[in-house]
Amino acid sequence: FVTRYRPHADETHLPRHIDGAGVDGSLVLGLPSECGFGGGGLTVWDGEGDAELFEYPVGCGDVCLLDSKVWHQSNPVTWGERWVLVIFYRVLTE
Repeated sequence: FVTRYRPHADETHLPRHIDGAGVDGSLVLGLPSECGFGGGGLTVWDGEGDAELFEYPVGCGDVCLLDSKVWHQSNPVTWGERWVLVIFYRVLTE
């Protein structure tokens, strides 16, 4: 799916979460924005008890692959529009 983040109520970001049941992970691809944006990106927590925190800007053309068990969030956009393509995937083993 494609999503847009803007500095409007309930549109700035997606709060901390893990991806739903039935997926093995997700791919997040930063898309071009005609007007640009400020803020945004991803925060990812890894390790026991939030032992590590990583922040990725995820600009246009950047990709982040996330395991389904990794807590993450999209960070608030402060101005402009941020567009992102998100793909949920399953790994099949036979």
